[in-house]
Amino acid sequence: MVRPTKKRKSKLLFIILGFLVIIIGLISIFLKSGFFNIKYTEILGNNLICADKDQITSSIDVQGQSLLFLDRNKVSNNILKKFICIKSASVLQIFPDKVKVELVGRIPDAMLFTLKNSEATTAGLLEEIATPSAKAGMDAYLMDQEGVVFAKTSERLDIPNVFLDEDIMPGKKLDGNRGEKIFKVLVKIREFGLDNTTSQIYNNFLIVFSLPKIIFNLNEDINAQIASLQLILKIAKIDHINLEFIDLRFDKPIVKFAPQKK
Repeated sequence: MVRPTKKRKSKLLFIILGFLVIIIGLISIFLKSGFFNIKYTEILGNNLICADKDQITSSIDVQGQSLLFLDRNKVSNNILKKFICIKSASVLQIFPDKVKVELVGRIPDAMLFTLKNSEATTAGLLEEIATPSAKAGMDAYLMDQEGVVFAKTSERLDIPNVFLDEDIMPGKKLDGNRGEKIFKVLVKIREFGLDNTTSQIYNNFLIVFSLPKIIFNLNEDINAQIASLQLILKIAKIDHINLEFIDLRFDKPIVKFAPQKK
Protein backbone atom coordinates (compact mmCIF):
# COMPACT_ATOMS: atom_id res chain seq x y z
CA MET A 1 0.00 0.00 0.00
CA VAL A 2 1.40 3.39 -1.03
CA ARG A 3 1.34 5.92 1.77
CA PRO A 4 0.92 9.63 0.96
CA THR A 5 4.13 11.51 1.22
CA LYS A 6 4.60 14.52 3.50
CA LYS A 7 4.53 16.71 0.41
CA ARG A 8 1.08 15.44 -0.58
CA LYS A 9 -0.20 15.92 2.96
CA SER A 10 1.04 19.50 3.02
CA LYS A 11 -0.58 20.19 -0.35
CA LEU A 12 -3.91 18.74 0.83
CA LEU A 13 -3.78 20.80 4.01
CA PHE A 14 -3.02 23.93 1.99
CA ILE A 15 -6.02 23.28 -0.28
CA ILE A 16 -8.35 22.78 2.71
CA LEU A 17 -7.13 25.95 4.37
CA GLY A 18 -7.57 27.81 1.10
CA PHE A 19 -11.17 26.65 0.80
CA LEU A 20 -11.86 27.70 4.40
CA VAL A 21 -10.41 31.15 3.80
CA ILE A 22 -12.50 31.55 0.65
CA ILE A 23 -15.69 30.36 2.39
CA ILE A 24 -15.12 32.65 5.38
CA GLY A 25 -14.43 35.54 3.04
CA LEU A 26 -17.60 34.92 1.05
CA ILE A 27 -19.67 34.67 4.24
CA SER A 28 -18.15 37.91 5.53
CA ILE A 29 -18.90 39.71 2.26
CA PHE A 30 -22.44 38.27 2.25
CA LEU A 31 -23.12 39.44 5.78
CA LYS A 32 -21.72 42.91 5.16
CA SER A 33 -23.86 43.23 2.05
CA GLY A 34 -26.94 43.66 4.27
CA PHE A 35 -28.85 40.85 2.58
CA PHE A 36 -30.01 39.56 5.99
CA ASN A 37 -30.59 42.99 7.52
CA ILE A 38 -34.15 43.42 8.80
CA LYS A 39 -36.19 45.62 6.47
CA TYR A 40 -39.77 44.68 7.35
CA THR A 41 -41.61 44.24 10.64
CA GLU A 42 -45.11 42.76 10.78
CA ILE A 43 -47.21 43.10 13.93
CA LEU A 44 -50.17 40.76 14.39
CA GLY A 45 -52.54 40.74 17.34
CA ASN A 46 -55.77 41.91 18.91
CA ASN A 47 -56.99 43.35 22.21
CA LEU A 48 -54.01 45.71 22.18
CA ILE A 49 -55.63 48.30 24.42
CA CYS A 50 -52.56 50.23 25.57
CA ALA A 51 -50.74 50.62 22.22
CA ASP A 52 -51.23 50.55 18.49
CA LYS A 53 -49.12 48.55 16.04
CA ASP A 54 -47.06 51.57 14.96
CA GLN A 55 -46.03 52.23 18.56
CA ILE A 56 -45.01 48.61 19.04
CA THR A 57 -43.03 48.58 15.78
CA SER A 58 -41.20 51.73 16.82
CA SER A 59 -40.46 50.43 20.31
CA ILE A 60 -38.81 47.15 19.28
CA ASP A 61 -36.44 49.04 16.92
CA VAL A 62 -34.97 46.09 14.99
CA GLN A 63 -34.75 47.76 11.58
CA GLY A 64 -31.27 47.32 10.10
CA GLN A 65 -30.22 44.61 12.53
CA SER A 66 -29.07 41.25 11.21
CA LEU A 67 -31.88 38.71 11.16
CA LEU A 68 -29.32 35.96 11.80
CA PHE A 69 -28.30 37.38 15.17
CA LEU A 70 -31.67 38.65 16.37
CA ASP A 71 -32.30 37.94 20.06
CA ARG A 72 -35.96 36.96 19.93
CA ASN A 73 -36.32 36.54 23.70
CA LYS A 74 -34.96 40.02 24.30
CA VAL A 75 -37.40 41.55 21.82
CA SER A 76 -40.31 39.63 23.35
CA ASN A 77 -39.39 40.58 26.93
CA ASN A 78 -39.00 44.24 25.99
CA ILE A 79 -42.50 44.27 24.50
CA LEU A 80 -44.05 42.66 27.58
CA LYS A 81 -42.18 45.03 29.89
CA LYS A 82 -43.20 48.18 28.03
CA PHE A 83 -46.81 47.29 27.11
CA ILE A 84 -48.56 45.78 30.11
CA CYS A 85 -51.78 45.17 28.17
CA ILE A 86 -49.94 42.49 26.15
CA LYS A 87 -50.06 39.03 27.70
CA SER A 88 -47.68 37.18 25.36
CA ALA A 89 -45.39 38.01 22.43
CA SER A 90 -43.91 35.56 19.92
CA VAL A 91 -41.12 36.78 17.63
CA LEU A 92 -40.56 34.91 14.35
CA GLN A 93 -37.64 35.30 11.93
CA ILE A 94 -38.71 35.15 8.29
CA PHE A 95 -35.75 34.98 5.94
CA PRO A 96 -34.17 36.89 4.47
CA ASP A 97 -35.22 40.24 5.96
CA LYS A 98 -38.50 40.15 7.88
CA VAL A 99 -39.61 39.88 11.50
CA LYS A 100 -43.13 38.84 12.44
CA VAL A 101 -44.40 39.58 15.95
CA GLU A 102 -47.55 37.78 17.11
CA LEU A 103 -49.18 39.38 20.14
CA VAL A 104 -51.95 38.28 22.49
CA GLY A 105 -53.54 41.12 24.44
CA ARG A 106 -54.99 40.85 27.92
CA ILE A 107 -58.77 40.55 28.07
CA PRO A 108 -60.56 42.62 30.73
CA ASP A 109 -62.58 40.48 33.12
CA ALA A 110 -63.38 43.13 35.74
CA MET A 111 -63.40 46.91 36.10
CA LEU A 112 -61.87 48.35 39.26
CA PHE A 113 -63.04 51.65 40.75
CA THR A 114 -61.32 53.54 43.57
CA LEU A 115 -63.65 54.89 46.25
CA LYS A 116 -62.85 58.06 48.16
CA ASN A 117 -62.48 57.73 51.92
CA SER A 118 -65.97 59.10 52.54
CA GLU A 119 -67.48 56.72 50.03
CA ALA A 120 -65.58 53.73 51.40
CA THR A 121 -66.68 54.33 55.01
CA THR A 122 -69.02 51.54 55.97
CA ALA A 123 -71.82 51.02 58.40
CA GLY A 124 -71.30 49.14 61.65
CA LEU A 125 -72.25 45.87 60.00
CA LEU A 126 -70.94 44.79 56.61
CA GLU A 127 -74.37 43.56 55.58
CA GLU A 128 -75.67 47.13 55.88
CA ILE A 129 -73.24 48.57 53.32
CA ALA A 130 -75.06 50.25 50.45
CA THR A 131 -74.36 49.12 46.92
CA PRO A 132 -71.74 51.44 45.37
CA SER A 133 -72.10 52.76 41.85
CA ALA A 134 -69.76 54.18 39.22
CA LYS A 135 -70.38 57.90 38.81
CA ALA A 136 -70.25 59.61 35.44
CA GLY A 137 -66.69 60.43 34.40
CA MET A 138 -65.24 58.12 37.03
CA ASP A 139 -62.13 56.38 35.69
CA ALA A 140 -61.88 52.61 35.86
CA TYR A 141 -58.98 50.20 35.71
CA LEU A 142 -59.14 46.96 33.75
CA MET A 143 -58.10 43.69 35.37
CA ASP A 144 -57.73 40.28 33.70
CA GLN A 145 -58.26 36.79 35.10
CA GLU A 146 -54.65 36.65 36.32
CA GLY A 147 -55.32 39.64 38.55
CA VAL A 148 -53.14 41.99 36.49
CA VAL A 149 -54.33 45.60 36.31
CA PHE A 150 -53.31 46.60 32.80
CA ALA A 151 -55.16 49.71 31.59
CA LYS A 152 -57.12 52.78 32.63
CA THR A 153 -60.36 53.66 30.87
CA SER A 154 -63.37 55.96 31.04
CA GLU A 155 -65.52 53.55 29.03
CA ARG A 156 -68.09 51.30 30.65
CA LEU A 157 -67.81 47.63 29.73
CA ASP A 158 -70.33 44.88 30.36
CA ILE A 159 -68.14 43.13 32.94
CA PRO A 160 -68.23 42.99 36.77
CA ASN A 161 -67.49 46.22 38.67
CA VAL A 162 -65.28 45.97 41.75
CA PHE A 163 -64.98 48.94 44.13
CA LEU A 164 -62.07 49.32 46.55
CA ASP A 165 -60.51 51.94 48.81
CA GLU A 166 -56.87 51.61 47.76
CA ASP A 167 -54.71 53.12 45.07
CA ILE A 168 -54.58 51.15 41.83
CA MET A 169 -51.45 51.02 39.71
CA PRO A 170 -51.55 49.68 36.13
CA GLY A 171 -49.00 46.93 35.64
CA LYS A 172 -49.38 45.65 39.19
CA LYS A 173 -51.45 42.98 40.87
CA LEU A 174 -53.66 43.67 43.85
CA ASP A 175 -51.91 42.86 47.12
CA GLY A 176 -51.78 39.21 48.13
CA ASN A 177 -53.00 37.88 44.79
CA ARG A 178 -56.44 39.21 45.69
CA GLY A 179 -57.21 39.84 42.03
CA GLU A 180 -57.06 36.14 41.19
CA LYS A 181 -59.22 35.29 44.21
CA ILE A 182 -61.77 37.94 43.25
CA PHE A 183 -61.95 36.62 39.70
CA LYS A 184 -62.48 33.07 40.96
CA VAL A 185 -65.33 34.23 43.21
CA LEU A 186 -67.02 36.25 40.47
CA VAL A 187 -66.88 33.33 38.04
CA LYS A 188 -68.44 30.96 40.58
CA ILE A 189 -71.09 33.49 41.58
CA ARG A 190 -72.18 33.64 37.93
CA GLU A 191 -72.11 29.83 37.65
CA PHE A 192 -74.42 29.61 40.66
CA GLY A 193 -76.94 31.81 38.85
CA LEU A 194 -76.37 34.91 40.96
CA ASP A 195 -75.60 38.49 39.94
CA ASN A 196 -71.89 39.35 39.99
CA THR A 197 -72.24 42.84 38.51
CA THR A 198 -71.16 44.80 41.60
CA SER A 199 -68.84 43.99 44.47
CA GLN A 200 -66.67 45.87 46.94
CA ILE A 201 -63.44 45.17 48.81
CA TYR A 202 -63.43 46.42 52.39
CA ASN A 203 -60.27 45.65 54.35
CA ASN A 204 -59.72 42.00 53.41
CA PHE A 205 -63.36 41.21 52.78
CA LEU A 206 -65.11 40.91 49.43
CA ILE A 207 -68.78 41.89 49.47
CA VAL A 208 -70.81 40.73 46.47
CA PHE A 209 -74.04 42.72 46.06
CA SER A 210 -76.12 39.90 44.68
CA LEU A 211 -79.36 38.53 46.06
CA PRO A 212 -78.46 37.28 48.60
CA LYS A 213 -75.61 39.62 49.52
CA ILE A 214 -72.47 37.54 50.16
CA ILE A 215 -69.29 38.28 52.13
CA PHE A 216 -65.99 36.45 51.55
CA ASN A 217 -62.73 36.63 53.50
CA LEU A 218 -59.89 37.09 51.00
CA ASN A 219 -57.32 36.05 53.63
CA GLU A 220 -58.86 32.63 54.07
CA ASP A 221 -59.32 29.61 51.79
CA ILE A 222 -61.50 30.89 48.95
CA ASN A 223 -62.21 27.41 47.60
CA ALA A 224 -63.61 26.31 50.97
CA GLN A 225 -65.84 29.40 51.14
CA ILE A 226 -67.12 28.79 47.61
CA ALA A 227 -67.90 25.18 48.52
CA SER A 228 -69.85 26.36 51.60
CA LEU A 229 -71.76 28.86 49.47
CA GLN A 230 -72.69 26.19 46.95
CA LEU A 231 -74.02 23.93 49.71
CA ILE A 232 -76.05 26.74 51.31
CA LEU A 233 -77.61 27.69 47.97
CA LYS A 234 -78.40 24.06 47.18
CA ILE A 235 -80.19 23.52 50.51
CA ALA A 236 -82.08 26.81 50.15
CA LYS A 237 -83.26 25.78 46.70
CA ILE A 238 -84.43 22.37 47.90
CA ASP A 239 -86.30 23.89 50.86
CA HIS A 240 -87.65 26.80 48.76
CA ILE A 241 -86.09 29.34 51.12
CA ASN A 242 -85.21 32.88 50.05
CA LEU A 243 -81.91 34.14 51.43
CA GLU A 244 -81.04 37.75 52.17
CA PHE A 245 -77.47 37.55 53.41
CA ILE A 246 -74.62 35.00 53.62
CA ASP A 247 -71.46 35.70 55.63
CA LEU A 248 -68.70 33.20 54.80
CA ARG A 249 -66.01 34.75 57.00
CA PHE A 250 -66.50 32.22 59.77
CA ASP A 251 -66.09 28.46 60.10
CA LYS A 252 -69.86 28.30 60.46
CA PRO A 253 -71.30 30.72 57.88
CA ILE A 254 -73.97 33.15 59.03
CA VAL A 255 -77.15 33.01 56.96
CA LYS A 256 -80.01 35.49 57.12
CA PHE A 257 -83.34 34.50 55.62
CA ALA A 258 -85.44 36.94 53.63
CA PRO A 259 -88.80 37.86 55.20
CA GLN A 260 -91.58 35.65 53.92
CA LYS A 261 -94.26 37.36 51.92
CA LYS A 262 -97.67 37.28 53.54
